[in-house]
Order: sequence, then C-alpha cells, then structure tokens
Amino acid sequence: MARVQKLAARRNDIVHSFYNIFITVEGQVGIRRKPTKLKPSEGIREQLHEEILFGKLQAEIAEIKSLLSELESYRLKAIDLLYPTEEGEKTTSS
Repeated sequence: MARVQKLAARRNDIVHSFYNIFITVEGQVGIRRKPTKLKPSEGIREQLHEEILFGKLQAEIAEIKSLLSELESYRLKAIDLLYPTEEGEKTTSS
C-alpha cells in the first residue's frame, strides 16, 4: 500500500508542475519539472526544480508497470475470494 501512496503522491507532483525542455552539455534532451507548492502558513510558493532525463523516466515507467501488475494480481485474487467458482476455474494463475 505504501508503494501505491508513493505513486499517487508522485502523480500529483507531476500533474501540478510546470515544464521546460533543456539540453545537457553532453547533448541529451530532458525536461525540467518545476513544481508549484503553496505553503499556506507562510503565504509563499516553494518552487524547486527536478531535471528528468530519458533513463530516469524509463525507470519510473518500469516501476509503474510493476505496481500495476501487482495490483492486477491482487484484484484477481479478490475476485476469486468474493466470487468462488468450481475448482479449476480461478481467474488467477496461482
């Protein structure tokens, strides 16, 4: 569940950000993410940036796919528990 919460927080960070394209000194193209976080108690906005290159993006997508696969497995097990069928007709592969 902690992985799902971490992914949800990351999703919110990604959605509520501004983006610019940048090029490294090696010539790699990336995106610079600048999140906007309001700090109501201080009345200011904190704006730190994150540089995202292709490799980092691929790693995050792989993590999302892994989590999605685990969630699908859990979903199928829940269906099997809630709606039992005759032996041999399970939706899960286990």
